[in-house]
Parts: sequence; C-alpha cells; structure tokens
Amino acid sequence: MATEFEDILKKSGGYGRYQKRILFQIMVPAIFYSSLQANLIVFQTVVPPYWCDVPGRDKTDYTMEQWKNLTLPESKVTPGSLSKCYQYNVTFVNSTLVVNHQKLRCQLRWDHDETSFKETVATKLNLFCDKEGFAQTIYSVNAAGNAVGTFFLPLIADKLAGRKLMFFVAVAISVVFNFMALLVPTYSLHLTSRFFAGLAYESNWEMPFVIVMELNEPEKRALVSFVVFFVWALGMCATTLVAWLLPNWIHASGLVTVFGIFIFMLWRAVPESPRWLLSRGHYGKCADIIAKVAKINGKGKPPRDPLIQQLKKVKLDQQRTFFIPHVYKYPHITLNLIMIVIQACCCYIVYGSVHLNVSILPSKEFLNFFLASLLQFPSILMGWAVTHYLGRRVASHSLYFGCAVFCLIAALNTSNKWLLLSLAAIIKFFANASIYVVVLYITELFPTPVRSSAFGVTTVLALLSQSIVPSIIAAGGKGESLPYWVIFSLTLVALLCSVPLPETIGLPLPQTYEEAEKLGKFRPLTSWINHWNYSRYLTLASNERSDNSDDDMSDQRDDQDIALKHFMY
Repeated sequence: MATEFEDILKKSGGYGRYQKRILFQIMVPAIFYSSLQANLIVFQTVVPPYWCDVPGRDKTDYTMEQWKNLTLPESKVTPGSLSKCYQYNVTFVNSTLVVNHQKLRCQLRWDHDETSFKETVATKLNLFCDKEGFAQTIYSVNAAGNAVGTFFLPLIADKLAGRKLMFFVAVAISVVFNFMALLVPTYSLHLTSRFFAGLAYESNWEMPFVIVMELNEPEKRALVSFVVFFVWALGMCATTLVAWLLPNWIHASGLVTVFGIFIFMLWRAVPESPRWLLSRGHYGKCADIIAKVAKINGKGKPPRDPLIQQLKKVKLDQQRTFFIPHVYKYPHITLNLIMIVIQACCCYIVYGSVHLNVSILPSKEFLNFFLASLLQFPSILMGWAVTHYLGRRVASHSLYFGCAVFCLIAALNTSNKWLLLSLAAIIKFFANASIYVVVLYITELFPTPVRSSAFGVTTVLALLSQSIVPSIIAAGGKGESLPYWVIFSLTLVALLCSVPLPETIGLPLPQTYEEAEKLGKFRPLTSWINHWNYSRYLTLASNERSDNSDDDMSDQRDDQDIALKHFMY
C-alpha cells in the first residue's frame, strides 16, 4: 500500500515546487528557531567571574583591582586568587578607611566581570557561592522538560492532534514559557518556566521535519535530513552571534522569542501530513492536499471524488493506529526499534563525552562555541554523502568503524594534548554524522501511525543516556585514557547494532505496521545496495507484489487509473 500511496505523491510532482516551498519556507525557519532557542540557554546560564561588592570605593581613589586586593581575602579553594564569597570588614571612621582583616560572608551583594556578559540568569538571581550550582540546575530542569515533552507530544501528534497542530502547540509552549522566564522574579518560578519551555524543543523541529519527509519522494529524504542538520548548525553559529552582540540575556532571549512569534504567520502555509490524514481516515482533507500539491507542481488538479475513492482503496489494508508499546507484536519492527535506540544512546553518549571533556579554547565562551558549531558542517556533509551514495547500512558501518578507530588512537595518546584535541574533534565529526544516519533511519523504518512516536521514544532515551556522561568524564581521574576506552566500547556496540537493520535507500516510507515489518524483505543483508543499484531491488519487490495482488482489486484500481488518467500521467 505504501508504494501505491508513494505513486500518488510522486505523480503529483515528487520533489516539485510545492515540496521545495515547504522545505525552505516552513521547515528551515522552524529548525532555525528551534536551534536558537535550544542553544541559547548555554550562554544564559553562564556564571561569570564574581566577587563580593564591598561598598565604599566611591569614597576613595582606588581602582577596582586595588579595591578588591584591599577588601577581599585570599581564596582557600584556589590559592593565589581572591575569595569569591568572603570579604574583610570595611568601615570608614572620620572619612578614613579602616580595614579589619576579619573575614565575613558577602554582606550586601556581588559584582561580576562584564567583559563577556552584562547579565545572565545567574547574575539576575544572585546564583553565587553556595547557589552557584543552581545555574546548572536550570539547564538540567530544562533538559528534563525536553525529555518529558519529547515523549508525550509526538504520541499525542500520532494519536490525536496530527503533525501540524502539534507543531504550533509546541511553538506556543516555547514562546509563552520562555517569555515567562524573562519576567519571573524568583528562582523557583524560573525553574518552572524553564521546565515547561523545554517541553517543546524537540517538537519545534521534529513535526515540520516529519511533514516534509512524508511529502517527499524516497530519493530526496537524505537531502531533507541534510537541510535539517545544516540549518541546525547555522542556528548554533547564529546563537553565538546573538549572545555576543546582546550580552544581556534578557535582550537575547527576548529577540529569539519574538522570532518564534513570527512562526505563527506560517499557519496557512503549513500542510497537515497527507499520510497521517490517510492513517486517520480523513480522505477528503488528504485528497485536497494532494490536489494542491499537484496543482502547484504543474501536474494539473485531479478530480476530487475519484481521488478520494482511490485513497479509500489504499487504506483498505491499514489497521488501527497503535501506540509504540504495541509494536512488540511485530518482531522485525521491535528489533529495529531496539537497535535504533541503542545506537542513538551510544551516539549521544560519545558525542556528549567528547564535547564536555575537551574545550577548544578554555575561557573563550563565544569562540569556543562558534568553533564547535563550525565542526558540525563537514560532518553533516559527510553524513549526507555516505547515506545518499553508499546507502544507509554501509554509511552507519563506516562511520561507527571510523569513530572507533579514532577513539582507540585517542585512548593510546592522552599525553599529547594537542593531538588529543584534534582526535576529539574527529570523534565528534564521526559521532555527529552517525546521529544524522540514525535520524534518517527513524524516518524510514517506522510506519506512519507511530513515526513521530518513534522519534520521541528514541530521543528521550538518548537524552536520558547522556546523564552518565559526567560519570564517564569523572572516570578520567582514575586514568586519562579511561573515558576514551568507554566511548570506544560504546562505538563498537553501535556498530554491532547497525548490522541487523535493513537497507532503506530508495524504499517508500511504510504506511502500515505490516509494511514496516516486511521492510527490506527483498534486500539481503549480504548485498551492498547503494545509489547506483537500488532500483534493481525495487523491481524485485514490485514484481512480487504484482504476482500476489488480487484480480478484483486490480480491476478496481484500473478503474481508478482511468478516472485519474490526466492526473496520474
């Protein structure tokens, strides 16, 4: 049935003007906004260098550095530097400065270095000294909200709301609660706002991505994934620019939130996924979208009633929509889901471990983040090239193998810091390209009723798996090479889990569970199926379906083909 529906979409224009329009006019702004909003929190939660603001300097001729040296004791934590949380008892007697070297906790307030940041969440809420760790808690709570939302919102989209409505609900959640985070005066309310804002981060980009993927022909799906990752990396670079130009976090976050408001102007332009509409039995709406696609692509508007009848015939074999927990009834889908989840977890852990363990330029927040963002582009290009030309299986095998090789080299060369820095960048390169393949695989392996849910479940588990990253990094205290041996092992696990997955290059997206269960049936795991020979395996599958088709159903389809002749041809 997927092939029949794929034929309808393909003959309505394939990758035509309509698909390009929604790709660049809808998905690109959505991905860019999502990247800005998700990455800006890295700069918002920075705790800049700070110290006790001892009053009275205005009554003297001391410079700031002289005043700090006079009124602040030496730190016990970092010898040679001044304390951040203690001050001397300073008074003025008859306009004469008197410094009592009795150490006191900061009496009034703190001051901070404004070289990079005029104000952050930490400086606004005074998250200093004993509360310094609270700034990182904001990031963690935001990530927790992301995990919760990534699990539930796609489920609701698959079962009830659809991709389009859930996309705009996610944008609304993001805009409202990020705006609230700017206004609330207390730490607890800020945490609450951040949690609810985090609910929407993944759905902000996932919903338009799924819509675009479900409207495109198989040959263009790798390109769509490439655009997603490319725009996300552009958003990361733009985040650095925004944070640098607007060093006050309220101004930066306010600008990005206003950008999110403009996303609502796309409501009329964003279509619902015709695949989802068909899976829910909304034949009229599905036919209207397909007719619009055909018209804009210059294929002529097909007659509505015959098109609806054909869609009903396509729907005959489709069963009720089930949630992800019911996929265990289908062993191949279950195996694919398990293998994909394990690969995603391994990729996220490897990427996170290298990302947090090695800084490109310590103490250079903006340049460090910008250079890390630039590293995304070559890995994205590599991910697209290997998946498009070599196929999904060979791409995943080669990327995992390459990552494992450089992890091994890093584990054996931890004493050379510059070499280790270069190797870490290469490992991130392979890990990011591997995540690209995993995202593409999720789209192509799972049927329409649970495609968004598969994204949600995989992403949630992958995000949760990153909670062990600090432990992996901490293991470096027992031996600098130990973290690299751990991620080397995880890469090998991912490589083994990629072996059972079928090759999906050029295949139609599965519409039903049964089609997903049989995916790759005519594609032996021992065969190298790639850009140049995949059509041969499509022919084998097509011939088999033709031999097993029912004669009466074939006659009915012939009638529909006649009624839709000018549209289909």
